[in-house]
Amino acid sequence: MGLKFQMEDYFRAEKPVGDYSFGHFLKLYIKLLDKKRRAFAEEIGIDETLLSQLINQHRSPPDYVSIRLELHSNNSIPAEYWFRVIEKDREGVMLLNKAAMRKKERKYVTGVISAQI
Repeated sequence: MGLKFQMEDYFRAEKPVGDYSFGHFLKLYIKLLDKKRRAFAEEIGIDETLLSQLINQHRSPPDYVSIRLELHSNNSIPAEYWFRVIEKDREGVMLLNKAAMRKKERKYVTGVISAQI
């Protein structure tokens, strides 16, 4: 249950918290289960390489992974929690790169409104 509460704290925080990420929580989940990565990957029906990429944040998790994690946890950690963590990760990346993203995308925007809504 501690993992679930840490996830709640993470996705409720206004700003990204420390080194928390989908990969962090996935690694912690596997550690709490006292499983080897290979065995865990087999239990949720993914390749061990994909699992490693998810843990090390080299790849974004496909939607089905969150569902499988919910099923694996016997609904203890809902898929929505995993999805929220993923969204919080994306928000953190956006906030970190916002200025560069604005600069890059500005050339595609025309007809800017004159008043704030």
